[in-house]
Amino acid sequence: SGTANVKLTFKPTAAGDRTATLTFESDDPGGNRTVDLKGKGAAPKLTIGAALDFGERQVGSASAAQSITLKNDGDAELEITDIGVDLADFALTIPATAPSVGAPLKIASGAQSAMSFKFTPAAAGARNGTGTVKSDDPSGDKTVNVKGTGKT
Repeated sequence: SGTANVKLTFKPTAAGDRTATLTFESDDPGGNRTVDLKGKGAAPKLTIGAALDFGERQVGSASAAQSITLKNDGDAELEITDIGVDLADFALTIPATAPSVGAPLKIASGAQSAMSFKFTPAAAGARNGTGTVKSDDPSGDKTVNVKGTGKT
């Protein structure tokens, strides 16, 4: 007769309810013993606002900023590691809640932040870009379309 301490670590690989069974093999005449294990994997979930349309702007003239919402609908803190836009006509304004330019932005579960863009068309015609938000959301990067028209 004796006892043993067993230390378990829970490191879920997915969000949601997780279950397992721990089996102790033994030569005890009563047979092996099992323990049911249960836990819940938490993960962030980034949702991003709708596309932005800046309408017509004079070439070289900056628009007022327009914002979209970055929301964490998950059950763990979200860390945004990079925000960018693929067309120079659209400039990103760093969210006011970011600790500094280039630093990660953290959004608590259920909380939100805003990111803003300005549009300064470099040429006449339709100008279309994509804003990309990189984070630790297990579903991957999120994008938002931004568009405007340059006029002369």
